[in-house]
Amino acid sequence: MTARNGNKRESTSRTIWIITVLLTVLLAFLYVDTMKKERLETARLEELFKTQVTEEKQQIQEEQAAINERLEKEQNDSFYQKLADGFDVRILVTGGSVANGRGSTDAGHTWHSLLKTHLQDTYGITAEVDNISMNDNTAYAGYVNIRNHESEEPYDLVIISYGEDDPAANFGLYYEAVIRSAMEKYPDASVICVPESLTGTPTANTGTVTDICEAYGITAAPSETVFAAAGLLNDNGYPNNAGQEAIMQAVAAAIDYGAEAYRGKDTISSERYDEASAYLDVMHYYPAGLFTREGNTFTYTPDREITGKVLGMDYDYVTGYNSCSIYITGQWDALGQAVFNNTLTYEDPQTLNSSGRKHLRVMNNWISDWGTYNDQLFTITEQIMISFAEDDNGTLQADSFRGIMISGQE
Repeated sequence: MTARNGNKRESTSRTIWIITVLLTVLLAFLYVDTMKKERLETARLEELFKTQVTEEKQQIQEEQAAINERLEKEQNDSFYQKLADGFDVRILVTGGSVANGRGSTDAGHTWHSLLKTHLQDTYGITAEVDNISMNDNTAYAGYVNIRNHESEEPYDLVIISYGEDDPAANFGLYYEAVIRSAMEKYPDASVICVPESLTGTPTANTGTVTDICEAYGITAAPSETVFAAAGLLNDNGYPNNAGQEAIMQAVAAAIDYGAEAYRGKDTISSERYDEASAYLDVMHYYPAGLFTREGNTFTYTPDREITGKVLGMDYDYVTGYNSCSIYITGQWDALGQAVFNNTLTYEDPQTLNSSGRKHLRVMNNWISDWGTYNDQLFTITEQIMISFAEDDNGTLQADSFRGIMISGQE
C-alpha cells in the first residue's frame, strides 16, 4: 500500500514536471514568438517612419522648390506676365491735368482709380497705384518728378500721359526725357504712354508720342480718338466720369492685350529719338534752403562751377500777374525771364493728387515753352539770382519758391 502510494506520488510529480517543462517550453516559445513579432513590428514601424520622413522631406523640398520657382518667376516677370501669373503689381502714373483725373466728380471716378479696380477684378491681384501727376504741367515736369520721386519699392509699370498742355516745338524732347528717366530709374518696369487729345482727333503731339513709342518699342494706349464720342467732357472741357471711364478702357485694352500676349519687359534703347535729349541725362536739384532771401530775391553762391543746358524752377503760379527773372552775376545777363498773366483761378476742386499751383517749368531759353532756341551752355561761376516782382503776387511766388533744377551732361 505504501509502495503503491509512493508510485502514485512519483507519477504525479513526473506529470507535474512534464507539464511544467511543457509550459516552460510553451512560454518560451510564446516569448520568442512575441519578441519576434515585436521586432518585426518595430522594424515595420521604423521603416514606415523612415518612409514618412522621406516623403515629408521630399514634400517640403518640392514645396520650397515651388516657392523658389514662384519667387524667381515673380522677380523675372514683366508687368504683363505678372498679371497673367497672378502676382500683385505696383504702378506709377505721371502727367498733367488729364493724368490727374481732372473733370471727375471725385477721386473714385478718376481713370487711374478705375484702372486699379479693373486690374484687381480681372486678374484677382492687388494693384497699388501712385499718381504723381500735377495739374497744368508739361512733360518737363514729368521728367523732374520721375527723377525726384522716392519710393521704397520699385514699380512694375510707369504710365506717362502728357501732350494736351505741351507746346509742340519742344514736346518730343521732354517726353523722351520722361521715358528715359523712367526706364533708367525702374529698369524692370514696363512703360505705357497715353496720347492726349481732348478734341478726339490726332494732333502733332499724339503723333510724336506714337513715333517715340515705336522708336523705343513700348506701348501706346489707343487713346487719341477717345473723345471723338460726344458727352465725355464736362463744361470746362475736361473728361467727366464717362470720359474717365473711356480713358481707363483705352489703357486697360493695352494692358489686357499685353497680358494675353505674355509680353516681356521693356528695355531702354541705345538710340535716341532726339539726340538733344542727352542734355537731360543728368539733373541736379538745388533746394531753396541753399539760397539767401532778401525781399523777393534769392541768391546762391555755389561751391563749384556749375555748367548746364536746361534750367528749371520749382514754384507756384499765382492768379494774375506772374514775374520772375534769373541772372548770373558777373555777366548780369538774364538767364531766363518769365512774365505772363495767369488766367487760372486755382479754385478747381479737382486738384486730387496734385499740389494745385505747383509748377515745374523751364526757365532759360533752351527750347523753352515761351522763349527762343539758344543752343549754348551756361556756366555759373559766382552767383545765381532769382528775382520775383516786389508786389503781392511776387511775394506769393517767392514764398512758394522751392528750388531750381539744372540739367546737362557730366
